[in-house]
Amino acid sequence: MKKTYFFITIFIFFIIFAIIISPQNYIAAFSQGLNTWAKILLPTIFPLIFFTKLLTDLGSLNAVSNKMGFTQKLWRAPPISAYAFMVSILSGYPVGAKVVSDLYSDGFISKHDAIKMCTFTSNSGPMFIYGSVGVGMLFS
Repeated sequence: MKKTYFFITIFIFFIIFAIIISPQNYIAAFSQGLNTWAKILLPTIFPLIFFTKLLTDLGSLNAVSNKMGFTQKLWRAPPISAYAFMVSILSGYPVGAKVVSDLYSDGFISKHDAIKMCTFTSNSGPMFIYGSVGVGMLFS
């Protein structure tokens, strides 16, 4: 067994032992995390992913890509990357990666292009910050 695997194994056994000794703490933390995800993150992210998928399926990506060709010059990415960049700037974290994944699975971009596009489409957008952090977590 490699040395790193040995330490990881010991760490996992320690976590399991801690859960067995004091399960009420971990059940409460798990419940709070699941509640946060279900009441704040899912309602914030779901509409963004739904509508960007709808825009992608309607074919609006070519219209946006033709108007905004700077990504091709700036990052040496395909022209269609302008659409993914625009959506990721507006929506935020998971939506940019989802758009890149959809473009790859639909055959619009290659695997190399998808990896390159993930570097500039994974950012925090105002919709995600306002919806999840501002409204959901800070109640503002």
